[in-house]
Amino acid sequence: MEKGKKTGLIIGLIVFGVLALGSLVSGVVGSMIDDYKTTETVSTKPKEKKTEPPKQEAPAQKVNQEEVTKKKVEEEKKKIKAKLLEYENAHLSTWTAMSANMQKSDIYSSYEYADKALVQVTNIWQDSSKLNWGNTGDVEFDKQCKELKEEINMAYFLKRESLKKLLAWFDDTDSPKKMNDAKKSLEEAGEYWQGFQLKAFAVTATEEDMKKLTDEVNKQKK
Repeated sequence: MEKGKKTGLIIGLIVFGVLALGSLVSGVVGSMIDDYKTTETVSTKPKEKKTEPPKQEAPAQKVNQEEVTKKKVEEEKKKIKAKLLEYENAHLSTWTAMSANMQKSDIYSSYEYADKALVQVTNIWQDSSKLNWGNTGDVEFDKQCKELKEEINMAYFLKRESLKKLLAWFDDTDSPKKMNDAKKSLEEAGEYWQGFQLKAFAVTATEEDMKKLTDEVNKQKK
């Protein structure tokens, strides 16, 4: 097999991992809609209505505090979503360009974009360790925020490592070891990236987001 064709075939095997790492957090909505549709199809048994005891009215002071906390949670969700979007905008266009050139087997251009992406992803990874989320007073939400911060840091660390392995292979495309190292690193990073995206949506979804998701699910049923 000619060297050019061989390299193109190998890139084709690796590019799947690259594509998985190029998806957006907002892209999980589509998969969630599919999950909802599957759940609706499988679960056909009508739910029995439960009779709930009459609710006691909470003291006005407690209600006010709950409203304050709820508002803080919604504001925190928007702040987190804005930061995630900032991170995506800071590197995904470069990542997409790298992926496109890899699919064309253009090693030289792919290297340039990978090198640029490495700088961008490194900056994001370093910045993510400084995030201070989860101070709303809602114990469960605050816990999820702190877990998400750790997942963001790990997601970008793994993405950074995969770029380093990819660049090492671009420097020596005849090395089976470097090719396997890059492929394995991209697969590991891609798997973690998908899980991180689902976590990010689950934590940051506002009431408005859930309403849109519900509307979209209902539209799919028609």
